[in-house]
Amino acid sequence: MAWIKIEGQRIDLHDLQDFHPSSPNSENIVEFINSWLSGQQSFEFQTSGSTGKPKKITISRTQMECSANMTIKALSLTSSDTALLCMNPAFIGGKMMIVRSLINQMNLVVIEPSSNPLKELDEPVDYAALVPLQLINAINNSDSFKKLKSISNIIVGGGQVSESVRQEVKSLDNHIYSTYGMTETVSHIALQLLSKHSDGNHFTALDGVEIGTDE
Repeated sequence: MAWIKIEGQRIDLHDLQDFHPSSPNSENIVEFINSWLSGQQSFEFQTSGSTGKPKKITISRTQMECSANMTIKALSLTSSDTALLCMNPAFIGGKMMIVRSLINQMNLVVIEPSSNPLKELDEPVDYAALVPLQLINAINNSDSFKKLKSISNIIVGGGQVSESVRQEVKSLDNHIYSTYGMTETVSHIALQLLSKHSDGNHFTALDGVEIGTDE
């Protein structure tokens, strides 16, 4: 990560330790980045209940690095890209946006999570992660919709994308993907293209992922 823009300030990654965040969201991000840069090898997460009763699990640095590299490869992200973090950084989706930025040395723009964070976006970005509600509200706001169309790669997670939203984005030229995954799989393990050139209503597993069924 060359720089991070947080609370309106663009800060070189190596100067982040001198930054004093003023919100819990920013504090969570700064604490995680500093822990990662210090070499911390495991991180604790709360599951949502997709695979049973919600619980705390420990995810290793190696697992997070592996997941990040699979997404970087799948989306052809480069170090010249700028990523947008507008999801809650306390959960796996937000944390992995940070990890991908760190591993791929991408700039990172942080916007406090809201129902339509693109309204606050004043910096060109190439890659973003949204939840379905954020995508819906971006579509329904003309200014936000222009910004949405300018982002090369967008992944949507944390819930199902409705058929009406699919219809709204299927003609767009940028790449908007629905994701399949959960905390236990360290974010997504498969992508489904929703925008132009979509090749059907199915998910494609990321390279290195094997899927099967048990009894």
